[in-house]
Amino acid sequence: KLLGSSADRANLPQLPERCEMTRLGRASLLLVASGLPAAAAQGAAPREQAAVEAAGQAHQEAVRRASRAVAGIADYIATFNREADEKAAFQAIQEGAKSAKKDAKVKAATEAYEDSLAALEHVDGGKAGPAAVKELAARAAEAAEGVEGATCARAREMRRVWRRTEESEKAKVRDVGSHAKKAAREAVKQARGLERARRHAGASEQAFEGEFEKNEHSAEHMEIHAEKLRDQAEQVVETFYGRVEEEVERRADEICDAARAHAAASLHAVRRAQGRAHAAAEKAEAERHAHSEMAEAKAAAQSGEKAGDKAGDNADDKASDNASGKVGDQAGDQAGDQAGDQ
Repeated sequence: KLLGSSADRANLPQLPERCEMTRLGRASLLLVASGLPAAAAQGAAPREQAAVEAAGQAHQEAVRRASRAVAGIADYIATFNREADEKAAFQAIQEGAKSAKKDAKVKAATEAYEDSLAALEHVDGGKAGPAAVKELAARAAEAAEGVEGATCARAREMRRVWRRTEESEKAKVRDVGSHAKKAAREAVKQARGLERARRHAGASEQAFEGEFEKNEHSAEHMEIHAEKLRDQAEQVVETFYGRVEEEVERRADEICDAARAHAAASLHAVRRAQGRAHAAAEKAEAERHAHSEMAEAKAAAQSGEKAGDKAGDNADDKASDNASGKVGDQAGDQAGDQAGDQ
């Protein structure tokens, strides 16, 4: 069922009286039936009279088919109005939108996000370094957006199912409408065939011309009526699925909005984990830098001590050399003085 309450059905275009098609069909049949004896009264040859009777029967059958076909459109509208249920249609669309493939994509995207977030949360930023932390965060953020995309794709599938369902129903309307129009045209064709058979049998135009015009007019009227009913049926379908569309859009928007909110929360979790890992990486980097500076300072200090020790040794050596030379000079001077005195 596609549409529920009587109030809903009251809002749809009203169905013309079905007896209109019955009246048209009966009128044509009566005209044909009344014309057959008239043809026999003209004294036609048996073969021509048999052809007239066959043409008349073919026309009667064509009129019956056209009348049933046109009534079929009216029956379609009545059945649609009676069985239509918006809630049931929406539920069917939801069921039709379910896809194991799309559900698998959502599941895979969710698992990818959870795994990438766990890797980011448990990374040792001090050992991995800022670049590695940034790469893990980018991967986790991309996975979070992937979950949103997969979930919204599933919501979009609801819209596609709705469109396919409406188009399928409209195709049914076009089929029954086309069938009715073809049947009405066939009735016109058979009416002309009957006219030709009577003329070939020698009947005067005064005997059948007015009847033919009535038969032709009746069949053409059925064709026009079929077009009007087809248009009315299409309007019934569009009105109904227009209301279903509102529910589909509302639900699809809810799903996507929830997916976007979840993605925003996921990205917040990624940034928080990235912040902790990045802080650890910066701390480790600062410690390594401090240790490096301390090592450089210590090496510089040690180098300075060595240079000081060497400079001291050189000064001592020079002082020693100077003292030795002075003593030598003094001894030489004293020896020379002594030698002069002698």
